[in-house]
Amino acid sequence: MIDLSIFKGKKVLLLVGPVGWFFYRLAKDLRSAGAEVYKINFSGGDLLYYPFSAVNYRGKPEDFPEFLKSFVEEKGIDTLIVFNDCKEVHRIAKTALKDKVELWVLERGYIRPNFFTFERGGINGYSKIPKNAEFYQNLQIRKIEVKEVGEAKLHWYILSVFFFLAYILLRPFFPSSRFSYKNILWVMPYFIKTVFLQVYYSLCEKKRIEKFIKNFFGKYYFVPLQVFNDSQVRFHSDYKNLEEFIEEVIESFAKHAPKDTYLVFKHHPMDLGFKCYRELIDRKSKELGIGGRVFYFKSYPVERFLEGSIGCVTINSTVGLTALRMYKPVKVMGRAIYNVKGMVFDESLDVFWKTAMDWKVDKDLVEKFIYYLIKETQVNGCLYKKGPCKNTHTGACYGKID
Repeated sequence: MIDLSIFKGKKVLLLVGPVGWFFYRLAKDLRSAGAEVYKINFSGGDLLYYPFSAVNYRGKPEDFPEFLKSFVEEKGIDTLIVFNDCKEVHRIAKTALKDKVELWVLERGYIRPNFFTFERGGINGYSKIPKNAEFYQNLQIRKIEVKEVGEAKLHWYILSVFFFLAYILLRPFFPSSRFSYKNILWVMPYFIKTVFLQVYYSLCEKKRIEKFIKNFFGKYYFVPLQVFNDSQVRFHSDYKNLEEFIEEVIESFAKHAPKDTYLVFKHHPMDLGFKCYRELIDRKSKELGIGGRVFYFKSYPVERFLEGSIGCVTINSTVGLTALRMYKPVKVMGRAIYNVKGMVFDESLDVFWKTAMDWKVDKDLVEKFIYYLIKETQVNGCLYKKGPCKNTHTGACYGKID
């Protein structure tokens, strides 16, 4: 895990953070560790949650690269901390600053729910985590004390609503507010719809899904879908969209999967108000003559689906890591941090359907990889509420593992 003492003497710049107070509290923790901290706000939502000691950028988006270079040079910035390195403003910053600063990236945790990611250099497809199995062979695992964080979905909802309201109300004062969200007025109704659909499907699908898992236990492959505009799909895979991925999976399954097996797609909970793939899945399945073998669900914990599955097919979802921790075969179709040869299935998708039942996950490799991942990139805490540790402003448990 990350020890904030490594930022002692550093001059740190924070750009766009997660919705809520996390960056404001992180700045206090960084200052306590001996860092000098600066923050740039790009929208009313940023201003709401970081109201003091920040620079409010009110210039045009096209002028930001020169502004940033001048700001970094003037303040002597040597460290940049961002949330999600695929956001437009952060891609601009990486290009403008190149090798002038050390980049640290925050994101929801690779290991959930008790961690968030805090990684040097980049996350997911940009991560520097070794992908060769040999690296982990001689690694010695030490015990890691983990404190329970608890559910934070409600906190995220509430923080997001206030962020959106501040964003909209103060949008005239922030020409570069698109750096946070380009189409927020379009997003808001779908976001509200998502919340209601999550409740609806969790109630109406529960019995149906439990019956399905019981009746088809050990006979289906599980495919967790990501959000339709997931930056990890756009920047860390060769797919233009999820529809393209869905069609490829169904076509391959129809041609190569054993006739007595089934395919389950699970919609992402945060995408319910935005997209529905039922028509596509039903149409494609019927075209290929496998309409009775392909299922599409919108709720229920992924862990329960994984328990009864043969294996998991994903682009680069964190569900893939969950599957590996449950020692399930995983076929990665994009570029993922856990795409380690020998740990995930490394032959084609066509072959996966035929051999996943007999393919054994290297449990020792998985355990060592997870340990190294936590040790080098994870922090015990939460981005959307105060964590369990009492001695930090964020409540996150910082501290390096020996």
